[in-house]
Parts: sequence; structure tokens; C-alpha cells
Amino acid sequence: MVRRSLLTMLLTTVAHNAFAQSAGGTAPIAVPEVVVSAPTQYDPYSGKYNGAVAETSDVTGVNKPILDTPRSVYVVTPQTLQQQMPQSLVEAVRSIPGVYAGNGTGGNTDYLTLKGFEVNTTDAILVGSGNGLLVDGVRAPMNRALNANSNSVELLSGPASYLYGYSSEGGVLNVNRKLPLPEAHYTAEFLGGLPSGDFKNFAGSIDATGPLAKTADGVFAYRFVASASKSDPWRTGNPVSRDELIAPTLAYYSDMVNSVLAYEHGQNRQPYDRGVTSFNNAPLNIPRTVSYSEPFSNYSEKYDWVHGHTDFNLDKNTDFHLKYSYASTQMNQSVIRSDNQSDFNAATGDLKRYFSTNGPDGRVTDQGLIGFSGAHRFDTGILRHEVQAGADYYDATLTENNVWNSKSFGGFNLYNPVYGQANFGTLTATSHPAGEPLSLQKIRELGVFAQDAVTLGRLTLTGGGRYAQIYEYQRYAGSTQTDYTSYAFLPSTSALLKINDSASLFADYSKSYRPNIFATGLGVNLKFVGPILPQQGTGYEGGIKAKFLDGKLLAQASVFRIDKTNVQTLIGSALTFQQAQRSEGVALSLLGKITPNVDVNVAYSHQRVYVTDDIAANNTIGKQVVNAPSDIFALFGAYHFMDGALDGLTVSAGLSGATRNAVDSKNTFFLPSYVIANAGVSYSFKPQPGGPLTTLSFKVNNLFDTTYYPSSGSKTNWITVGDPRTFLFSMKVSL
Repeated sequence: MVRRSLLTMLLTTVAHNAFAQSAGGTAPIAVPEVVVSAPTQYDPYSGKYNGAVAETSDVTGVNKPILDTPRSVYVVTPQTLQQQMPQSLVEAVRSIPGVYAGNGTGGNTDYLTLKGFEVNTTDAILVGSGNGLLVDGVRAPMNRALNANSNSVELLSGPASYLYGYSSEGGVLNVNRKLPLPEAHYTAEFLGGLPSGDFKNFAGSIDATGPLAKTADGVFAYRFVASASKSDPWRTGNPVSRDELIAPTLAYYSDMVNSVLAYEHGQNRQPYDRGVTSFNNAPLNIPRTVSYSEPFSNYSEKYDWVHGHTDFNLDKNTDFHLKYSYASTQMNQSVIRSDNQSDFNAATGDLKRYFSTNGPDGRVTDQGLIGFSGAHRFDTGILRHEVQAGADYYDATLTENNVWNSKSFGGFNLYNPVYGQANFGTLTATSHPAGEPLSLQKIRELGVFAQDAVTLGRLTLTGGGRYAQIYEYQRYAGSTQTDYTSYAFLPSTSALLKINDSASLFADYSKSYRPNIFATGLGVNLKFVGPILPQQGTGYEGGIKAKFLDGKLLAQASVFRIDKTNVQTLIGSALTFQQAQRSEGVALSLLGKITPNVDVNVAYSHQRVYVTDDIAANNTIGKQVVNAPSDIFALFGAYHFMDGALDGLTVSAGLSGATRNAVDSKNTFFLPSYVIANAGVSYSFKPQPGGPLTTLSFKVNNLFDTTYYPSSGSKTNWITVGDPRTFLFSMKVSL
């Protein structure tokens, strides 16, 4: 189902890598010596991508070759995004091992699991819940990070709080935005979608970039991206989806200073669809098009975001970096939900439902970040040092004025659904003092960090740490529940041994933390608990990376273990804070070209993610964590015709799937294993010599129209239904 704006990926790979940017906003990067002969060579993507294989990544905070990075790093390049035509972040990262679909707010926000631990956006019901999902290295201020302005996606596997402050134990996922280019390029694209055989979806986008001025010292450049989309629902009872985006960006590139200033305005409206209920320990056997939602049940968002970075390269050994961001997001929701399996009467088909809304004022989140860092490289005898240090400050405030709720109401039959007749009676507003909001939440995080990477021959040892102070404040319904400051020291150490120029061994130890700022209640009737010590994560990883076929094929293999303590987990109708969890397993990845004509992308992870301790005696020890199946896999391949009458034609196909997945924390039952197939074809040509490059693409998702259930919202009535067979076609014209 096409719910997102079309991704228009401008594939321009260029000249040199002086413009590596810090993806973290919290960590410095090492910028290599630059040699520039003309301003036209200033290009931010130089040396970063070799087709489907990324040469370097910014997500580690240090822009250096992936083979020289002592962590598992995976990059979905612009070429891969264009070829696979993903319509959501979940689709875009299927080719990364250990990444799986989560379940939050009815699928309206990006919510995934990395090695079994959740990663989601900051646009959530509680200001501290966003963890590990980044856009240009800062916490994503929007509910869906992938849009027409996205250039690539990077994953840094394992705990990364040293780089990014509070974040997920499984890693951080960073979506890079498009940057201005020093030469003019113009692209327009149209996409149509046909789920279940009906023309229901369309999207369009434009992408323009080029120089504003060139001097002997550098170049001023711009980029402008805009898109819009409309999607009719394939599940009955859901409203139409709409997305709009405007994203101008300015940049200045020179030998000494590289600066980017970007703005995004986005707004969207999506169905709030909680999925399907269960019966006899399985999803209810009714047509998958049947939803227990209503056409007025929706989730809408509007955001404005200003962000950028400035890099100062004093010389080949010293550089400084400034990162800044400010965003304001308003979210409105009106949701029909069913919370418990007991709400369903299997004999009659009647389902009790609930309605809640936060009204026209919605929920407003304001968040800002500023970070400064520096790096200096020097020698002491036979040792080469790279010392990095910096500080960053993050501030976020969430305000929600009112929430209205209904009592449970019946009258809806899942066996014979009739929509538009919901009768939920009088809504009750949550009581709170006049003149103040129902909910006010704040998080402020201050961090300082330093590390030294010491190289002797082919061996590099890195050690460092981050000291963080985090302040949490929660006032709800006239009562202050949390007014608390906590502290954390987060060491990080790693080793990398270059076997040769094409292979390396690595090992890493790192820690993470995140605030426990969740509520004890369900839905929107919140009763906050605090102060509670942060969750703590400790990760160990070791593995090997290697390139083959002149760098066109990249393989990574690793073993890992992550321990997580003081976990907040939904148990029945409440949250418990006394659990410990563990994720352990292996991750394998192979991507690139095995011949000039054949691309391959293979991702596989085997993991055991389970509860190791449960002081609250909820009988969950040894249970599988929700949305953390034991085996996750994806296989994609493409063949490019490069001569003759079929020159410009590409055919592709792929499989992805997972083994059984726990529905709730007590493992009441499991969603079944599944495999889905995709296939596509594209043709690129120029109607006349020197004319625009035109690409026509056609893709079929879920080729065999498999019914599957990818994820659960920790409740037996919140089971996500996978999309049906969907046809996508696009036309892209580039100058």
C-alpha cells in the first residue's frame, strides 16, 4: 500500500570526500586531507557509494571506510532505494540483517526493532520514548523519516549512546537527507499504485539542485525537493492518506569551510488502524480487508524543521564540527481501538471498541539540539593518534492540552461489518486544573565525550567514554510525577585488525542508556511513575568484513550479545520495570555485484531475544520478546542488460520473511512464519541524444498475494495485517 511520498533518488556519485558530515550531532568525525583543483569538484557524495556498496559511512561519527570501522555498519545506498522502490522505512531496511517491523500507533510512526530492541521516532505519546531513529544524525522530529528528500539509510549496530546520547540497545538507524550538488540536475517523478487491482494511489515529486554562485574559493549550491501523495485504503473502514513535503536546502563548500542549512515542512494524514483481533490463539479468520476502525479514526501530523551543520577544516590534521537542529511538531489523533481479547464475542462476532481523541489542539513537541566537536591527529613515535572530543545539548518539551475518551461500546460485528454507525456516547475529558495543559513533559540531556584511536601498523585500538546528565520532568493532570536528574558514564572500546587492504577483523564493547519515562496506564489515560532509573544496555560484538571483485562486493559477518536491564515492558494492562532481557545471535550480509550485470543483496540474522530476569514475577523468564523473531532474512537480485536491443533494461526479484513472532510478553501465542516475494522491471533510455534520461519502472510487491501478520502491538487485539499484492509503476525524468 502506497502511504508515503514517492522516493526520488538522484543518483549522482562524484569527485571527492572532503565534505563528510557528522551523522550524530554528538560525535566528531575525522576529515581526510583534501586536494581540490576547481570549485566544480566540491561534491558531498564523492567517494561514498559504489553502486549498491557504500565506501564510507557517517553514522559512526567518523567518516572513514567501512572496512576500517570496528562495528557492523550497513548502508542502503541511493541506487538500492531507487531499484527497490520502498514506500516506508520498514521496506527500505529489509535488506539489513537484524532489522524487523515493530508496531506503534497503528503503523503511523516508524517503529522497528534492531536485534530485537525497539527503535522509534520522537513523535510519540511520551517525549522520552524516541530512541535510535535519526534523520541527518539527530532524533527524527517527524513520524515517518523516509520521504522524497531521503538519500540513503545507515545502521550502526549495537549500543551507541556514546555517540548519540540516549538510544536503543540494538543500534541507531539514520536516514540521510539529500544535499545540494555543485552542478545542475533536475528530476521529476510520478508513481501510481494498484493494490488489489484498483487504481487507488498516486504520488509525485520534483528535485532540483545546482550552483547559485561559484568563486575561486568554493561554491554556493541549493537543492529543492517537493512531493505530494494520496492513497486510498485497502482495508475498509480506514480514511484516505495524504502526504505533502517541501524541503529547500542551501550549502557552501570550500577547502576550509563546508556548511549546510536545511528546512523541511511536512504534513500528513494516515489511518489509525490497530489491525485485527485474535481467536483460539491465532489471528481471527476473517477477510484481511476488514478493519474494526472507522473512517474518522486517523493520525495526522504537521512539522517544521530547521537543521544543518558546519565543518571547519583547519588543516589535514585538525578539524571542528558544529551540528544544530530545531523542530516543532503537532500531532492529532482520533482512534478507535479494542484493547482486550475479552472484548470479542466469537459466537456473535460483536466487538467492543473504545474511542479517544486529543482534539484540535493535539500534542505539540518542540525539540532542539546543538553539538560541537573537534578532532586532531598526531604521531608519538611509531603510534598514530586520532583524538576526538566534544559536547552536545538536547532539549525537548511535549505539551498536550486535553484528551477525551469513551466507555466501551458494542454494535460492531466483525463477521458483517457496517461502518459509520459508531455510538460511543458522551466523551469524558480527563480531569486537570484549568489554565494548564493535561500533560507537560520535558527532557534535557547534556553530554561530553572524548576518545583516542591509536594505530600501530594494521592494528587500531580505540577507547573513550561519554558522561551524560539527563533531566526528566513530567506533570500530568495537575500533579508532578517526575522531577529528576540522572547521570551515566558510557565507556566504549574497540579493536580492528586489517588483515589486508580488502579484509578486517573487529571487536567492540559499548553501552547504552535511555530514560524510563513511560506511563503505567494504557492508551491515553496516563498515570506516570517516576523517578525510575534509566534502562541500561551492554553490547559485545565481533566479526569480519571483506570486499571482493575490486570492492564491488561487500561481505560482513558478526556474532553479538546485548544485555538490557531495568526494562519497561507491557504485561497485560500495566507496565513493569523489573525485567532484564538479552539478545544474542549472528548477522550475515552480502551485497554488491557478482558480475557487471548481476546485483545481489543477502541479509540473514539468527537471534534469540528473551527475558533473563523478572523480579515482578510475571512468569516471563525465557519468553521471546515481542517483534523479535528468531530468524529474519531477505534475498534480492537484479540483472542489468548492458548492450544490444535490451540495453537499459533491469529485471529484479526478491524474497523476505521471518519465523514465528511472539504476540505478547507472556507468549500467549505466536504469529506464524511467512515468506513474501517481490518482482520488478525498469527501463532507462534517452528519447534523443543529449535529452533527458527517462526511467520507467514496474514492481509487484507480495507477488503471490500471501496473507501474513508481520508484527504485534503487545496485545492480542493489535495484530498488524500485511499488505496484499500491490502493483507499483513510476516514470522518472532527469536532466
